[in-house]
Amino acid sequence: MKKITRLLSLAAMIFSSTQAIAQQVGTIGVGDITFSADKRGESQFTEHVHSALNLGINSALAKTRKFTVLDYSQLKARLNEQGRNLNDYYAKKYSGNAVAQAGLDYILKADVTKFRVSKETLGSSGNETGLLGINFELIGVADATEDFRSSVETKFSARLEVGDQGMTKKALDNAVQQAVDQMVSQLVSRLFPVRVMSVAEDGTVTLNYGEGFLETGDTVVLYSTEADNIIDELGQVLGDVVMTLKITSAKRKFATAQVLGDQQLLKIGQKGQRLVTGS
Repeated sequence: MKKITRLLSLAAMIFSSTQAIAQQVGTIGVGDITFSADKRGESQFTEHVHSALNLGINSALAKTRKFTVLDYSQLKARLNEQGRNLNDYYAKKYSGNAVAQAGLDYILKADVTKFRVSKETLGSSGNETGLLGINFELIGVADATEDFRSSVETKFSARLEVGDQGMTKKALDNAVQQAVDQMVSQLVSRLFPVRVMSVAEDGTVTLNYGEGFLETGDTVVLYSTEADNIIDELGQVLGDVVMTLKITSAKRKFATAQVLGDQQLLKIGQKGQRLVTGS
């Protein structure tokens, strides 16, 4: 009898765990990356930026461990199999149609609105600067209330070493990576906020994210809001920053942190956001 009870308890735990995972993980398709920006002579870098954004977004989304990620070709193939197309999803033609979910929870598309590469030579060396502005939209296929629009803008300068010929693309690549980090951070904060899971007697805070999203040395800010999401549909943070945390260790499924400053407003369940480079 005890053995049966243990087996039933184990089954219940597995079922509960599976439910929790199902609530957190969704399937996201990476849709079109377009260029509405005036490239002003930077057209030779368009393909490079498109490729870097595409690879960066797919990789960053996968690293969050919150999504099953379909790249552009996989997304198109899935929709084609069902006689559907991306443009109709963009136009909300399938909104409210559960049959049209196509095994998707979200579709992400992006438009490059600013795109500059410049070089300043100082003698035998100089600086290269990359500037990138992106508008992006998350389409809630399974739930239209999760539709989300926002934008990011990044700028990165890199020193050109003696002997470099032409543009090294180093500054542009870093600007792209910063933009990707900020985009994914906003999406994750919107859909899956960082939360305080527990607070130890010594002040150590345990958070619901681990390695792959939070790393030792990262900074997390906690907000005062009680809203379901800490970022609104325009990408603006709801609530005021009430405290800052510094990540002290990151495990597979959780991270620990120390509060920088007063702990009086700290409470379990409090939501926050990871600060990324360029925030």
